[in-house]
Amino acid sequence: MLSSKNIELFVSYLNEKLSKEKNHIVREIFGKDISIDQLYMDISMTEDVFYMLYIFDGSKNYVKNIGTMIDAKLMHDFGDLFSESYPSRIYVINKIERNREINTLFVGSAGSDHFDLKMIAYDFVDKVLNMNSLFLPSSRTGLLLLYRDFFVNKTDYAISYGMGEGRILNNRDMYGGLTKPTYEFLRFLQMYSESKNEKEVFKEELQFFEDHVIDGHINVDNQKIFFYHSQNDTYETPMYLASSMINETAPIAMAVMSARQYRRLVIDEIEASLHPEKQLELVRFLNRIYRKGMSLIVSTHSDTFVSKMNNLYLLSQYKQRLNQSDSETLQETCSEDGSEMTKILKKMGLELDDLIDAEDLYVYEFVIQPGGKSVVKEIYGEEKTGFQFDLFTDSAMKIYQENLKIGELPL
Repeated sequence: MLSSKNIELFVSYLNEKLSKEKNHIVREIFGKDISIDQLYMDISMTEDVFYMLYIFDGSKNYVKNIGTMIDAKLMHDFGDLFSESYPSRIYVINKIERNREINTLFVGSAGSDHFDLKMIAYDFVDKVLNMNSLFLPSSRTGLLLLYRDFFVNKTDYAISYGMGEGRILNNRDMYGGLTKPTYEFLRFLQMYSESKNEKEVFKEELQFFEDHVIDGHINVDNQKIFFYHSQNDTYETPMYLASSMINETAPIAMAVMSARQYRRLVIDEIEASLHPEKQLELVRFLNRIYRKGMSLIVSTHSDTFVSKMNNLYLLSQYKQRLNQSDSETLQETCSEDGSEMTKILKKMGLELDDLIDAEDLYVYEFVIQPGGKSVVKEIYGEEKTGFQFDLFTDSAMKIYQENLKIGELPL
């Protein structure tokens, strides 16, 4: 079992390794040595959630036992494993919440003559904690224009560098002078393919994105060339001729329906090139894919973006208070079957899918210090007032004070 109690052992082991390898890790990512004081991870698990690893030894009863834990689809997908004649041990990883098994994360097998419990334990932790992550850097418009030529030139350079001489390319040569996450984003564009399954899973969310954010559709042909198809006409526009707003936002939807099945998106400057009205709609889209299981880490310089997120946070808190209320009237107000809560949201042009779990939202400000360094400060949301964004507030007050002074100038 992996729970909030024993996860600390793993975190301690992990941070010991990170401390020893921090210089190597930084060099691999950035292509140069950068002095850092500490590199560590902190993993929190709630009290009512834990993960179980079940191991079955191949006895005649194990098929019946497994069948009680996983759904029929998995039984079908792994039919060969779930045969009483299969000469292997089977292991199943289940997520359990509030004493209810809600999700099978992994099904695997190990031959009866070779059963390495240590490796299965490593696999167990990896399946629980690991996510396929994609970093979406700023200036996505330029990178969408660059990626094809980048890899052509990179291949030419690698050949001219003298691979036949047995040389090993260093980090700068491997990633073309880019950081590793940016290079991996270019690879994502170059190797991109859509998943029919992911498009079906996120069907409603992707339709919202097309209708409310980009007012159109993104297509990709067999040569991995991207096109934008507007809702207002039948002409397909190559992405290099589409607006920067389309180019900046399209990779987000592409990552959602990618065959790679990313489960965490790290998006830099999420608001780039977006009209304020479209920023409001993008917040709603992000909340919707979050509700479908997508983890998000987002940076922004936009007070419009964070103000919209703050409003949805407050509405989420309001709904939660109603859920916790003892009053039957308030309970009815909050129910999700088209009741008063839905009416409240409808008046604001919103839906229940736009809300989030308030406890899953974490906010940080990067405060620049003298000398250019930044301090990361966590901001805690208040239940009825939300988050106080001091940096945005200070900028707005400066502009306001400046406006007052201009108004007081003599004729």
